[in-house]
Amino acid sequence: MIDVPAHPTEKDLMYQRRIFQASIVLMLVLTLACGLIPESLETSVPPSPIPSPQIIDTLPPETPTPEIAITQDAPLTQIGYFNSVYLRYDPNEWESFSDSQGQQTNEKGEAIEALRHRSIPGCFLHDNLGRGAPPSWELQNNNRVIGSLEYHVEAWRDTATQKPVLIVYQYPVGESGTGTRIELVIDQEPEQCIKSAEDVLILSSDLISRR
Repeated sequence: MIDVPAHPTEKDLMYQRRIFQASIVLMLVLTLACGLIPESLETSVPPSPIPSPQIIDTLPPETPTPEIAITQDAPLTQIGYFNSVYLRYDPNEWESFSDSQGQQTNEKGEAIEALRHRSIPGCFLHDNLGRGAPPSWELQNNNRVIGSLEYHVEAWRDTATQKPVLIVYQYPVGESGTGTRIELVIDQEPEQCIKSAEDVLILSSDLISRR
């Protein structure tokens, strides 16, 4: 007797169809996974962020206006009536002018001038000619170092006002007959007038010491 295989039922056909579909889905998943593996191995590096431009303040900081430095290039004036006496001065404080009616010259043919303070009335520097002093003036003598030079200082004071009125700076000390004698006339603001005049002596130390 021959066994005849039974026809598959509808349930069996549905089961086989599901297995076939599952196989196809599995194959597609594997295929896609194989295609994506190389890309997944590459580590993606995020682009470097572009730094924001910094705002730089290009304006210079506020600094006080510097004072004008006095150097050996400062102007000169010649005040000597007999021997040459050159003084170096700050043109912002002093101005040179002729101390007489007409233009005078010394024995070397050099013009004789004087210095007049620009902001202190009656403050003058010039050669000392020994015109004498009134009885109300009293004299004080001392030696003093001003800058790099030592001077014999003859300071005249008005006894009525007790204020300095005239100072003679003599260099070198002890040569009253042949040394350089620079006279300072003082009318107003004596402290500032004297300080400014002695600044001129300091700036002119190399010129005064040459004689």
